[in-house]
Amino acid sequence: MNRAILCACVLLLVGTNPSALFAIDGVLSVGTEAETPVYLRAWAPGAAATLTGVSFYNNDGTAPATKVWVMGADESGRPDWENAVGYNCSSLSGTQQWVDVDVSDLELSAGERVWVGVEFPSGNSDVESGVGGGAALGYTHQTNSPVDDQLVSPDGGTEYYGVKGEYALAIDIDLDEAPQNKTERGDSSTSVTHAALLRATPNPFNPRTSLSYRVEAAGDVQLTVYNLRGQRVRTLFEGPRQAGGYEAIWDGSDSQGNAMSSGVYFVRLTQPGKETVERVALVR
Repeated sequence: MNRAILCACVLLLVGTNPSALFAIDGVLSVGTEAETPVYLRAWAPGAAATLTGVSFYNNDGTAPATKVWVMGADESGRPDWENAVGYNCSSLSGTQQWVDVDVSDLELSAGERVWVGVEFPSGNSDVESGVGGGAALGYTHQTNSPVDDQLVSPDGGTEYYGVKGEYALAIDIDLDEAPQNKTERGDSSTSVTHAALLRATPNPFNPRTSLSYRVEAAGDVQLTVYNLRGQRVRTLFEGPRQAGGYEAIWDGSDSQGNAMSSGVYFVRLTQPGKETVERVALVR
């Protein structure tokens, strides 16, 4: 069952964690009736990216998440539990914190839809923010988050509930967006490089970052911001450039002028023969 709202949950505001990947607006739990609750979020990293790590915000280290699940999607786009890989993460310290899990041993098909699930112990009740408050996952406020990309399963993957679009589950992924092989664009002369030709300052940033980039040869250039799902957020420049250095400003908004939520984004510089990707973090 896929509903447009998250049912039977507790939403509580919390303060910013100084060591956080990005600021958290609250924590949520599915309540006492849940058996092996799992919070799931999907991404489409793109053909030039490899999943290497998972991060999530764990409310209470004395009642930590038990597992992180990584899987592809089935024919309907839902989590493919038959081929899921689980990582134990129950040995956390008694703090409220972001937790990092190394998943670099996974072999996923390039560009496929990826679901990441965080499993918590059952029987949560009267959840409060912080240590001793109970097992819960963080969330942030977000503008029009796709409902189909965020699910909560109160029973370990049988029944699903969608998460309202203004909430984003505090689950993040780490990508190696510059593999050593060529990009899968049908153009064997185009390689992907890191930030030698592109740099964001400051990074992390709020409210804006300056993107300095260098064009090596005259030709068509595109500078574009993408979210973690591979969706285009905003095109900062598109057109011909002469060789030389340039600068663009991203103010953390999309192409319609809507302010984007805290999180990780990718800035891609495309020029003749090269693609350069810079990872940036927006902290509201």
